[in-house]
Amino acid sequence: MRKKCFTLIEIMIAMAIISLVGTVVGWQIHRMIASHRLESDAEQLCIALQEAQLLAITHETDFQIRLYSDRGKIFYQIKTHEPLAVVDQRPKAFSAVHSLSWKGSTVSSIDLDLYSSGRIEPPESIGLISKDPKKNRSLWVDLQTPLHIKLTSKRPPKNSLKLPVLPKERGT
Repeated sequence: MRKKCFTLIEIMIAMAIISLVGTVVGWQIHRMIASHRLESDAEQLCIALQEAQLLAITHETDFQIRLYSDRGKIFYQIKTHEPLAVVDQRPKAFSAVHSLSWKGSTVSSIDLDLYSSGRIEPPESIGLISKDPKKNRSLWVDLQTPLHIKLTSKRPPKNSLKLPVLPKERGT
């Protein structure tokens, strides 16, 4: 009685199928990790802005927020002139952000002012664009509504809500 064994051709075909499936799965995992890194960067910026907003209101101080490009990396930095030990004023690098979008165009830096009332000026949306050249994915940090920082996957429409202007006092 003869034992049935696999031939070399059958083993090679099985190895080719396994490697093909492994390549497809590996590529999908790579894309998923890149997407997660971009989401993590955007969430990190949102949390830092919300914390700075809370500190500005609590300590009645103003902050400066700067997002900028340096040597091919994108950084953000939150600064204040007050001696607050709870504020880490060192620049922090994004891991998956390739470029910044501001007012509909790609920019190399964005400067914002965060006032003691919690208001961020200018009230716009910041686009964080991923490094993946084939799939130009972006996430948006919406700063248009005071005290309500939002993270969205699509560019938010321009907010038509304006801050009220106080009437001028009449001379007596």
